[in-house]
Amino acid sequence: MNHTKKIITVLLTVFAAVFLQTVVFATTTTGTIGNCSYRFDDSTGMLILTGTGSMGIPKYAYNNRSDIKSIYISSGITDISDYAFYGCYNLTMVQIPSTVTSIGRYAFQQDSKLSSVYFGNGVITIGSGAFFNCSALTNVDLPDTVTTINSSAFVNTGLKRISIPPSVTTVGTHAFGYTLSNSVYSPVSSFVVCAVNGSAGYTYASNNGFTSFTSAWSFNDLNGTVTIYGNGLMSLPTYLFENRYDVKKLIISEGLTNVGASVFASSPMLNTVIIPSSATYISTSAFQNCTRLSSVTMSSGLKYIYSSAFSGCTSLEVINLPKTVTSIGNYAFLNTGLSKITISPNVASIGTKAIGYNSATASSSNGIVIYGNSPSAAKTYAADNNITFKSPSGTTGNCTWSFDISTGTMTISGSGKPGTFYSYADTPWYKECGLKDEIEKVVYNSGVTETGNYVFKDCTNLKEVSLSNTVTMVGLS
Repeated sequence: MNHTKKIITVLLTVFAAVFLQTVVFATTTTGTIGNCSYRFDDSTGMLILTGTGSMGIPKYAYNNRSDIKSIYISSGITDISDYAFYGCYNLTMVQIPSTVTSIGRYAFQQDSKLSSVYFGNGVITIGSGAFFNCSALTNVDLPDTVTTINSSAFVNTGLKRISIPPSVTTVGTHAFGYTLSNSVYSPVSSFVVCAVNGSAGYTYASNNGFTSFTSAWSFNDLNGTVTIYGNGLMSLPTYLFENRYDVKKLIISEGLTNVGASVFASSPMLNTVIIPSSATYISTSAFQNCTRLSSVTMSSGLKYIYSSAFSGCTSLEVINLPKTVTSIGNYAFLNTGLSKITISPNVASIGTKAIGYNSATASSSNGIVIYGNSPSAAKTYAADNNITFKSPSGTTGNCTWSFDISTGTMTISGSGKPGTFYSYADTPWYKECGLKDEIEKVVYNSGVTETGNYVFKDCTNLKEVSLSNTVTMVGLS
């Protein structure tokens, strides 16, 4: 019996020794460096820096640190020190908060695996050589706070294209688009600069012989918003944000007169688009296959929606067409989530399977309802495609309502009050027709005694309300 116990004890001792040799326990290191506190997790390679004011990290403090793979700089720190993260050759990602206004000279030099930089929305100055020799850095989206990009900031990176927002007023020598070898700068072949005509970025592109587009964008990585800048026709590469899962909202600035063909196609997470009043047309396939797109704001001034503009936008369930639209191209809203649409009589032409079909080869429509005035191209299209057509009108409470699409006027008639609503979404003109931005004027005829609650709460283009002398109560808004 004692002999058996000895054997078991020996075996357990040997097993424990082997087990302890093969198990690595994760450790977290904390401390201070410069004006910052730090926390480093060696199991993930994550370095977190916290503090307020200037970073104050000494030069080369992290040089040759192969264990650092990601850096998170907390809100409150206002700059990144010169040479702060020089030589972190396994670093792949940096997240910069909006409190940081400057990135120091050579701050990330020699970080050859750095591929993702999130700039926040506060950086003003990018120092000389800040990303020098960051060869894995193939994409950079600058925020619209940047004013200065100093010399050699992005030399020897993997960038083939860059957008320079119009906020940038100073671009240093060889700031981007160059490699450096044996003290000789050489331009990157076929390098592309997107910059607004007349801006510092456009001048730099022209002076250095780079191919340039005359529109540009900035990116706010805190909320995923892209803002497009330019004057006249949009000039940007096609499929600009294809497979970009961080782009959620698109704002096109006033001054641009169109939305470019296929520019925003296949942006998988894009859900909100705002189009300015200066834009007169949406080009072919502009938003094709943006499957998460659910909100599109079109301004008065838009005239043409060209072929396949929103084809494949399966989450698009509501669209408010301004009454300035005159033409809807082939397959414009093919395979969307629309179950209803209101079309102005100003629309003179509607293309093949533009509305109400799930595929170009479908033999019948998908059950959509088209609301419009009669006679109109909308009514003709509905009849030709065996689609239900209705006038935007109905009953609510003791009243009737009707909407004139050509004038944007909603008329409430009858006696008493027009129903009980707990939100604008409860109103029949929204539930049935999706009317909201189209409504510009409301008329309450004689006999109606109350306006009703929330009846036109979200109608952002409402300019005039006419109340008859029988109305004695105005509801909640």
